[in-house]
Amino acid sequence: GRIMAAGAEADSSSVLAQAEDEGWIKTDLFKLRLRPRTMQLNMNGMRLGPLPRKKTAVHVFGDFLAYLYRCTRDFITDTHGNGAQLWNAVEHNIQFVLSHPNGWEGPQQSKMRRSAVYGGLIPDTNEGKARIRFVTEGEASLHACVLNGLAADVLSNPSKHGFLIADAGGGTLDISAYAIRGTAPLVMEEIAPPD
Repeated sequence: GRIMAAGAEADSSSVLAQAEDEGWIKTDLFKLRLRPRTMQLNMNGMRLGPLPRKKTAVHVFGDFLAYLYRCTRDFITDTHGNGAQLWNAVEHNIQFVLSHPNGWEGPQQSKMRRSAVYGGLIPDTNEGKARIRFVTEGEASLHACVLNGLAADVLSNPSKHGFLIADAGGGTLDISAYAIRGTAPLVMEEIAPPD
């Protein structure tokens, strides 16, 4: 199988009609298939749908990463005055930061890295693999809160020692506790990792 539509375009009425007419397989929540075997899913009766024939979760995630990469490249090359030159200048040095649920570690990151190789984001070399970085979804949420001013009251009052981040995602719920260890520069420490 190959990716036919993704993201918002997959929800348009014309694409939904075409998918039904042509028997496309909808694959969602595919990233959860990369989870540790010990991480149980409680999906309130929902089930993970089938993967396309001859595709693993690594392949499907790689296809999705390739789609995102193409959309990003097309946006840059189409909307910037010298977009093609800009893209060509940075294409082989792009650093990618991939987020994953809290509790995922080396094996899951390795699968995500293989997906990036499969999707053509990076070459299958040590140098290429070094261009992939990982951040937990809790850490990403923490940084988003700080950058968007949502943590300003905690950061401005030294008597407030930290805060909780509750990330209720598409298939996981992660709650993390962070302590403020310094404000100039900002230093945060995860003090209660999620289950």
